[in-house]
Amino acid sequence: MHTVAVLALEGVIPFAPVTPVEVFGRSAGHAHLSTRTLNRRFREQTGTTPLRWPHRARVRRAQHLLETTGHSIERIATQVGFGSATSFRG
Repeated sequence: MHTVAVLALEGVIPFAPVTPVEVFGRSAGHAHLSTRTLNRRFREQTGTTPLRWPHRARVRRAQHLLETTGHSIERIATQVGFGSATSFRG
């Protein structure tokens, strides 16, 4: 089950200018936790790792757009951050 804070990450992390590793390293320090502990807690809440999270968030967003819009796969792939329909399909 997703918490509100974790769901909020879906809109931010896939498009963040830094990698999830950098985000979690900084966040762990601010929370006075080790990166390993924060990573473990993230995985407990989301069912995935911080490295896999952006990809899953992109796929979920693309799925939503494919189901609710008439946009082409190419447009949606670019819009959610895959870069091209080929990388989205792969």
